[in-house]
Amino acid sequence: MASPNVLLAQADDEEEELEFEFDATPTATEAPITTARDAELEALQRELAALRARVEQLEVEEAEEEEAAPPAPAQASSFFGGAADSPTASARQPLAVSTRSRTFRASRGLKLSGYVQAQYERHDDSEDQLYPGGLPMNQDRFLVRRGRVRLRGNWEYFAAEIELDGSTTSGINASVRRANVSALLRSEDENAPPLVALTAGLTEMPFGIEMQLGQEELVFMERSTGSLALFPGPTDIGAVLNGGFGPLRYDLAVMNGTPIDDRAGTLLRERNAAMDFFGRLGVEVGIGEVFEFVAGISFLKGKGFSPGQEATENSLQWLDFNNDGVIQATSEIIAVPGRAAIPSRNFNRWGVNGDIAFAIHTKRTGSTRVYGELAMGSNLDRGMFVSDPILAGGNLRQVAGYAAILQDVTRYGIVGFRYDYYDPNADQLDTRLGRAVPASANIQTFSPVAGLRLPGRGRLLVQYDVVVDHLGRDAIGEPTDLRNNRLTVRLQGEF
Repeated sequence: MASPNVLLAQADDEEEELEFEFDATPTATEAPITTARDAELEALQRELAALRARVEQLEVEEAEEEEAAPPAPAQASSFFGGAADSPTASARQPLAVSTRSRTFRASRGLKLSGYVQAQYERHDDSEDQLYPGGLPMNQDRFLVRRGRVRLRGNWEYFAAEIELDGSTTSGINASVRRANVSALLRSEDENAPPLVALTAGLTEMPFGIEMQLGQEELVFMERSTGSLALFPGPTDIGAVLNGGFGPLRYDLAVMNGTPIDDRAGTLLRERNAAMDFFGRLGVEVGIGEVFEFVAGISFLKGKGFSPGQEATENSLQWLDFNNDGVIQATSEIIAVPGRAAIPSRNFNRWGVNGDIAFAIHTKRTGSTRVYGELAMGSNLDRGMFVSDPILAGGNLRQVAGYAAILQDVTRYGIVGFRYDYYDPNADQLDTRLGRAVPASANIQTFSPVAGLRLPGRGRLLVQYDVVVDHLGRDAIGEPTDLRNNRLTVRLQGEF
């Protein structure tokens, strides 16, 4: 180390002062240590410079790849796509993006997906008896409501989709639910719907909101009562022309007019050559990533089919009035005259629909979705009280509607409530004391639902339907509410 030299000096005030002098010249033992540290520092500096150069090179390469790659299409996660920065963004339930449009917005190439819905049902009107004809009246059971496998293909100018279903709703059944191909002209904005798309095959009917959604997306167990009555299934075979410009959306379709019964899993052959014409004009508006609004009007025009009757011959009928097993020729033999054949006839049917939906997405409460529809039709019931104005002697008017609200409870929970109304014959009359008086045949359903979900993997839902109708009879034969409430517990898995 440097050695100090101490000097003593005498100041004027006769105080001693000590002065220290240091020799700055390093000793022989310090020189190697300093040299080693300098070398180590230089090596670290060279290594840091190399790392900086490597990072800069990687940033340049990444920027070039992003410029060369096309923008990824946004997944439709709410009303019409887009994801807000909220804790429930990835768990949103779509309300107005049809399965057909979701195929157009999927990533390019082929994609395999599917889901299984296993559930338990308990019905108040279930009995351990048989209907005339042998069908069981029991409805308390486990069943596979839907088991779907879907293959989608999406390319620049073409898209295709096929969906197979297996269920035990009406016995073990396997069938095709969707099978269509599309030619489309895309918008410059990959997140927007195509400017025009022509789809042919088995696809959704463009009528309202409920009809166009995938069955795995609906939080409520089934579509509303009116929707199930007017359209036994959401799909039919035909051609659809649809697209969008800015906030406007349009759909036009020509279809066979025989929807596939989603509950029975059967496809009836068309009984007449007349086609059903559909159309929907709507708007989709989003304000930032917080508020979304969808509204539209739909129409349907087509022809139904009334089957005729075969000709019969004159015949005799024996009615054993006194239950003695012996023919009383004068009082128990009745002549039944034959009748001429009645030809089958077509009849006009139509329907109009208005739908509205909006959602508010917040970080604190998640997503709140409110939506509803109102529909009116004539001779349009094909799934519950099948319309036949030829047999009834006049047109039958239907009125249907519903309103629903869904609320996220954190990322993993959801609650909701739906009220739906359906009147199969708004002009129904009843006979009282020999006079015809107006009567009501409406059915009202109150449906609370709650459940847990794992976004993208599955969910567990419980729904209880309180049904208020006029299908029962009291002790004196007056119409009264039939006890037919039902409980459904569903476990859905997705892949």
